[in-house]
Amino acid sequence: METLSLKLKLNPSKEQLLVLDKMFWKWASICTRLGLKKAEMSDLEPPKDAEGVWFSKTQLNQANTDVNDLRKAMQHQGKRIEYELDKVENRRNEIQEMLEKPDRRDISPNRKDLFRPKAAVEKGYLKLKYHKLGYWSKELKTANKLIERKRKTLAKIDAGKMKFKPTRISLHTNSFRIKFGEEPKIALSTTSKHEKIELPLITSLQRPLKTSCAKKSKTYLDAAILNFLAYSTNAALFGLSRSEEMLLKAKKPEKIEKRDRKLATKRESFDKKLKTLEKLLERKLSEKEKSVFKRKQTEFFDKFCITLDETYVEALHRIAEELVSKNKYLEIKKYPVLLRKPESRLRSKKLKNLKPEDWTYYIQFGFQPLLDTPKPIKTKTVLGIDRGVRHLLAVSIFDPRTKTFTFNRLYSNPIVDWKWRRRKLLRSIKRLKRRLKSEKHVHLHENQFKAKLRSLEGRIEDHFHNLSKEIVDLAKENNSVIVVENLGGMRQHGRGRGKWLKALNYALSHFDYAKVMQLIKYKAELAGVFVYDVAPAGTSINCAYCLLNDKDASNYTRGKVINGKKNTKIGECKTCKKEFDADLNAARVIALCYEKRLNDPQPFGTRKQFKPKKP
Repeated sequence: METLSLKLKLNPSKEQLLVLDKMFWKWASICTRLGLKKAEMSDLEPPKDAEGVWFSKTQLNQANTDVNDLRKAMQHQGKRIEYELDKVENRRNEIQEMLEKPDRRDISPNRKDLFRPKAAVEKGYLKLKYHKLGYWSKELKTANKLIERKRKTLAKIDAGKMKFKPTRISLHTNSFRIKFGEEPKIALSTTSKHEKIELPLITSLQRPLKTSCAKKSKTYLDAAILNFLAYSTNAALFGLSRSEEMLLKAKKPEKIEKRDRKLATKRESFDKKLKTLEKLLERKLSEKEKSVFKRKQTEFFDKFCITLDETYVEALHRIAEELVSKNKYLEIKKYPVLLRKPESRLRSKKLKNLKPEDWTYYIQFGFQPLLDTPKPIKTKTVLGIDRGVRHLLAVSIFDPRTKTFTFNRLYSNPIVDWKWRRRKLLRSIKRLKRRLKSEKHVHLHENQFKAKLRSLEGRIEDHFHNLSKEIVDLAKENNSVIVVENLGGMRQHGRGRGKWLKALNYALSHFDYAKVMQLIKYKAELAGVFVYDVAPAGTSINCAYCLLNDKDASNYTRGKVINGKKNTKIGECKTCKKEFDADLNAARVIALCYEKRLNDPQPFGTRKQFKPKKP
């Protein structure tokens, strides 16, 4: 199940803003000192008579966790940079060899002043373009600068240099209390004496609702709060820490013995957890609720996991609704993050120059939507999807009972024009930057271009979201399973130098098929719709109707000659003598591959991609 985030805005007073600002700067200083090993944990512990902003010992342990997490991320980044550095160095060496030795140049057959590295051609990079000497000289300088920059970054990572920004605090579970109800607030510990500041929370319960968009926001936020409380209740009863999860995989006898001791302690403390829950609810649990929790306890200690059946979800929903209405602070065993972001008009300023009131403050929790777990739909039809060339997607629904294609649609492709405009805007911005560098005291306004660029990028993203939602809604209405091509070969381009293949590659490069499929998968999971993929072999060169009727489907050709020109949108079959849209035919073949169990149908995202090992 996917983990979501509940992000609540804080509404602190002027005095509280000063305290929060000190907390963020102190936390950044503590984490930086621990990361650079300039201080030990004992040096950072608060004195007995501490005044002002201090962090308790348990909260300091969380700082140590943050430092270790960042160190692991830096190591991962270092491996990635090493891989990129190796690629850039190889390219630099190829260009340098080509410039120093004329016999290592692959000269263009059309123009003798254009050439490319012969070493790259020998490696199989046949699509590398020819350029003049000036271009390759600039490329060499750019590669050298990039290599120098990456080496400096690697040196910093190897030295363990890290610096934390005053924008994030990871809170320990003992450092905060939260309450919803009429006046939602969060209480944060600010000193070792557990002195707290109470910060008002802005939730949907206080928000004036005028537009339909605001109503959707209210519905989502209310549901997220309920889901968060239900998830917290489930975690308090049956949650496992990181160390406990590792012990479940234990194989050594001493580790198994330790695991059994921990599980025995956990089993004995279950009744105490139920009593703690009763204190929060200010009532006794009913016999029905107790029987549900006891049944789940038995299941948990047998399988180390629980199933979300209807009775258990109903019990969690009732408890969450009661906790939301309580006007008392709740002790929630979660590790939230306190965040702050500069206001949009001040994001260009340095962080040290910002005042406490120049920030917007949030608290963020992670949760899983246990209450919104959809029931899987009973599939009756198959919805096949194929990416088009002139169209964005081709969709066809096959009904196995009537053996007919009940729905066929081609989704238009406005993205090519949008991305072409985006390319032109990027070129304009680069041109303006070059003019600014070459001329002194010249101010050219590139903000208009950047605003247009942002609007285009947002429009493309919105189009992908709307398209994926429409397809998932269509599958839900028709009780369909969604079937697509395997993404392993999605970036393969046509070979050769023909005009049609160049146009095909250009069109495919303007459509992020993987992005759309990830959105479809995400929305399908929330709707209870299954998504499968099939191997792409033969989906574009077989006739769907012949495949349906168990005839020879290989006599299908894509591209009918009309008035002496080949129309690649139309396909014709010599067996059944039919003509139809080629993209729709591919979508139908994909649907039939799932129905007839051809091309190895597998749940989307589970297929293994085998990559050849480097010698």
